[in-house]
Amino acid sequence: MEKDELLTRYRAIRRLIGQWQAVALDTVPTSAVREQAKRLGLLVEGMSIVASATERNLVVDLAIHTAKEGRSRAIDRIAKRATEGEDMLASQVLDGLRAARFTGLLVGEPHEAAGVWVEDVYRRTRLWLLDEMLAQTAPPGILMAGRFAPMGEFWVGCSAAVQIDETTIEAIRRRGFGVRARDLDAVLSDRRFAEAIFQIGTSCFIRSMSAPQKASAAPRCLASTRT
Repeated sequence: MEKDELLTRYRAIRRLIGQWQAVALDTVPTSAVREQAKRLGLLVEGMSIVASATERNLVVDLAIHTAKEGRSRAIDRIAKRATEGEDMLASQVLDGLRAARFTGLLVGEPHEAAGVWVEDVYRRTRLWLLDEMLAQTAPPGILMAGRFAPMGEFWVGCSAAVQIDETTIEAIRRRGFGVRARDLDAVLSDRRFAEAIFQIGTSCFIRSMSAPQKASAAPRCLASTRT
């Protein structure tokens, strides 16, 4: 795939990520979003969250992609209403968002096509991360944490990413989130792990997408009747 074609596909995926996450946000009660903001230590006054756009983005990420034990995630709930409509890419992007994972990535050298190579420092795997904004703001050697979704050959960031270092990792361990091979998936999928990293790292953002707003237009493969 030529670079121009690749970037065109990436930008279409990025738009769909925003649309799907906005639809998912529609299913989350405002009270739950405010509760999530408080868990991150952000100030909540009445119906408003007093925070930067990027901090609100972190709140929305956790509200959409995580859930209390025994509850369903917002991103999974909307999948139940999705249809097999004509837009195959929209369906593929939704599948990728449901498979998104929170982890730490070490930024490496530029990918030969576009984006950068990164190493998942917890799973010890090499990934192709395609992200125009990240390419402009994160030089090689930066260690960052965030949620990333598989989109075929490459991965895409779902929201903001925060810079971390050994001090951050040690602080996470002290909170009871030391990552061992036998419990790796359980720890990384625990929303408290992401909350802890966001709480420590919110002063140093790598990049940020626009925070999803209430959906004004849903992808075509979403059933028209909303609950």
